[in-house]
Amino acid sequence: MVELKENQLIIREDDGSEVICEIVFTFDSEATGKKYVIFQAIDDESGEVGAASYVEKENGEGELQPIETDEEWELIQDALNDFLDQEYE
Repeated sequence: MVELKENQLIIREDDGSEVICEIVFTFDSEATGKKYVIFQAIDDESGEVGAASYVEKENGEGELQPIETDEEWELIQDALNDFLDQEYE
């Protein structure tokens, strides 16, 4: 289960533990009709980011769905590159 809280994503693992992630950015894709979230675990010092599609539920919580295709990964990579280009201008 996933909860959005301001600029954070709280992922509840099956064992009850929580992973708190900072949301780097989100975007909607007209091509896939999905919402995507790019995030980084706050305690992760490696600098790696994660990506998933996000399905929001009526109660404010939601589910992360895995990226399913190479085309989706390309879409996410392009969006991330655009985001980083804007950040460093």
